[in-house]
Amino acid sequence: MLFSATPGLIDFFCSCRYYYYGQQLDHTQFSQTMNPAPAAAPSPQPWIQPMLPPNPPPSSAFWDTKTVQNLLRELQDTLTLAKAMRREVELLMAIKDTEEPLDSNSRAFSKYLEDRGIDLKTQESVSLEAANSLMSRLRAQLEPFMSIVDETIPWEEKSAAVWLADKVLKSKRNKLWRQRRRRRIVEMKTKVVVSFLFFFFWVSIALGLQFGFA
Repeated sequence: MLFSATPGLIDFFCSCRYYYYGQQLDHTQFSQTMNPAPAAAPSPQPWIQPMLPPNPPPSSAFWDTKTVQNLLRELQDTLTLAKAMRREVELLMAIKDTEEPLDSNSRAFSKYLEDRGIDLKTQESVSLEAANSLMSRLRAQLEPFMSIVDETIPWEEKSAAVWLADKVLKSKRNKLWRQRRRRRIVEMKTKVVVSFLFFFFWVSIALGLQFGFA
């Protein structure tokens, strides 16, 4: 299980606005003068940054257990930050809605902003920028795993992902089997101890009765 997104987290992501900036090229037209003169050299075209190709699909080495574990750990940290950001946005919305009374968390957050002289609109802008940055980070962290559902990826890469998934499932099964085995061993040892105590108890009674009758 890579991660689990809650409906509230999905709503928070959908509420974030995305800003896309395009580039517009201005074309300058040159008119010829009435007097004969050499034609003016055209102004150089503005340099346009070439579009970078998409990230190459991860190789088989990408699906190494250590690599995937590190990426999943970073992804979990990002999801934790996203939950905290969602909570912050909810508090800001509660503070803006003056019709309803504030709860203890909203009052504490409002007092925190007032004590530090932070305006509510400023905090909203900062929170929105942080949410957009967090979305970009989350998208970049999920990009390597999108090759699993990409039809253009060679089957070798998908087989490496399937191999890793099978390895993880096998590791979980072995872990559960070892836990059950240890539990059975403890139960068997407990039964042996209890049986020995009962045996010792009845032997003591038998010896006591024998010496008593003697």
